[in-house]
Amino acid sequence: MIIVKEKKSVPHADVRCGNCGSLLQYGNADLLEDYRSNYAALYSAGHCYYFDCPVCGCKVNANWIIKKGKEV
Repeated sequence: MIIVKEKKSVPHADVRCGNCGSLLQYGNADLLEDYRSNYAALYSAGHCYYFDCPVCGCKVNANWIIKKGKEV
């Protein structure tokens, strides 16, 4: 069981859907990894992340969010 001892705000970013033009806000928990359509990119440029637009349902490419001031 996970116990939350101190709750912090979740980092988020904005991205615009390339299909319908909606401005969307997402967090890392919303991201899915794309293995099939960008198989070669996984080995050349790292992971490819996306989520489905809640307005039109199309795939929206998005970046993993790294909190400012933190190194991975």
